[in-house]
Amino acid sequence: MIVEKSVGELIKIIELDETIDFSLPSLEGYCYSGSSVWYFTKFFDEYVAKIIRTANIEKPVGLIAAFDNSVIYGNKQNTKLPLKVKCFKGINGTVIQIEDSGEGFDFKETQRGFENEEKYYQNGGKGWKRFNRLDVLVSFEGKGNIINLLYLNPKSSSN
Repeated sequence: MIVEKSVGELIKIIELDETIDFSLPSLEGYCYSGSSVWYFTKFFDEYVAKIIRTANIEKPVGLIAAFDNSVIYGNKQNTKLPLKVKCFKGINGTVIQIEDSGEGFDFKETQRGFENEEKYYQNGGKGWKRFNRLDVLVSFEGKGNIINLLYLNPKSSSN
């Protein structure tokens, strides 16, 4: 589900314990193909798997889609550009923040169009639909080039 919350607001929800920086100065050497989310993670697997294990994420579909969008549309598949990734672990869950080097997009207008069932999207709109249907909370910041994903621990989300 897409929400309007800053990373600071999401961090308050999880009661922060630890911050881990997974940023990459570039994606060179990761053999990025850009053909699909799953093909992308095949080559990016070790890096993404480390984040998934560290964050204890059971359903990483949103995280994988966020990486895919950041690299394909944000960094435009330029492997020389950096990808900033932070993992905020807390008592109640984990927040993953991904920042690409792209121009961003008007996420508020995109959400408005989605809610009104307008042709709001670029590149098919599958990612936006996916983010709106996930159990994870998703928010965007900055100029639309920063995505935050909040994964609540099962015990926390049932309270």
